[in-house]
Amino acid sequence: MKKRDEQHVVIIDDDPVSNMLTEMSIKSVHSKDFIRSYVDPTDGIEHIANLVNKNEGEQVIAFVDINMPGLSGWDVIERLAPMITNGQANGLRIYMLSSSINTNDKLKAYNIPIVSGYFEKPLSSKDFSDLIFKCNYIR
Repeated sequence: MKKRDEQHVVIIDDDPVSNMLTEMSIKSVHSKDFIRSYVDPTDGIEHIANLVNKNEGEQVIAFVDINMPGLSGWDVIERLAPMITNGQANGLRIYMLSSSINTNDKLKAYNIPIVSGYFEKPLSSKDFSDLIFKCNYIR
């Protein structure tokens, strides 16, 4: 498998400070990543759909917070699921990124087939580096 030089990263989290910290961790590992943050989950879902439609086969990594007003992270996953299950978004990897210490949240995330992993906030540079390695070389 060919190593990719850049990733599209979408962060969906209602906390702008958390988004900024996540972006900083990502940029410290790989400055070529195209990062977009959304505090409104609907806008984030729309952006992911646009990326999937425009960049067929490209890698899109989405970090989704669990606890948000309006649409929760679980709601976001439910809305993204059809893109993945119908094969439209083969390069989309979804990771839950949450400050939740609830073990049930972690278990739920790991039991949803389209969720690739779970990270506790704040996302560390090492976590992102390890994730990128896996996304680039293991499919």
